[in-house]
Amino acid sequence: MITRWTLGFLSGVNLTGNIAGKPYRNLAGANTDVILGKVRTFCAQRPDEILMKAIEPMIIDFPVVKQ
Repeated sequence: MITRWTLGFLSGVNLTGNIAGKPYRNLAGANTDVILGKVRTFCAQRPDEILMKAIEPMIIDFPVVKQ
């Protein structure tokens, strides 16, 4: 369940960022093992933080879609 939520949240961050004038990112190559590994590491290091803070910065790891 956390995998689907995480990928859905990334997609939402991508869409709202684009609406706000930020570049749209290509999430097609998302490697769920890498993403979830980063989430687990973040949560282990910062157990009092909310999950969104682990995921939101990952958006810049994806390539910009040329428009």
